Amino acid sequence: MQVSGVTHLALVVPQSLALTLVRSIHLEFQYLGASCTYDALATRVYWRDMWTMVRKYVRGCNVCQLHSLKQHTLPSKHDHPPNAPWTRIAIDCIGFTRDSSQGHFGVMTGICLATQYPWAKLIHAKSTECVQAAVMKILATAPNMQEIVSNNGPEFGKIHFDTFLNKLNIHHQ
Repeated sequence: MQVSGVTHLALVVPQSLALTLVRSIHLEFQYLGASCTYDALATRVYWRDMWTMVRKYVRGCNVCQLHSLKQHTLPSKHDHPPNAPWTRIAIDCIGFTRDSSQGHFGVMTGICLATQYPWAKLIHAKSTECVQAAVMKILATAPNMQEIVSNNGPEFGKIHFDTFLNKLNIHHQ
């Protein structure tokens, strides 16, 4: 197997042991991410679709989720202020962890850009569907919403989230 241009002999590992190895190496290398975890494994062992499993495991790692250094691009500022309360809001999702009894949970936070009034909604997954459900709850109290500003993270997936907002006549920035 080649890692960083160097050929290594690697032990072929059965799929049944793969997750245990990923977990162990990821912990041993102190949560350095998918690439470092993969490189450490690939110099020692091999199994089919190893990169896919490592990447999926690291993306779901509680510690990595809480201490992620990944930054999304912030949207540019508008030249004009909102014309009325709750017509333009900014939203983001924070605090996702995994609890074996409850599944994933976190908070969708937001702020009215006219009044600076903050709010928060508990959501059970960092997914477009959960974000959409939270937006529908907000619309029940803010029916004049015209625009939502987000950091365009994966939970605000451009195709599904924008299609959802377009049906409601809400612009997404």
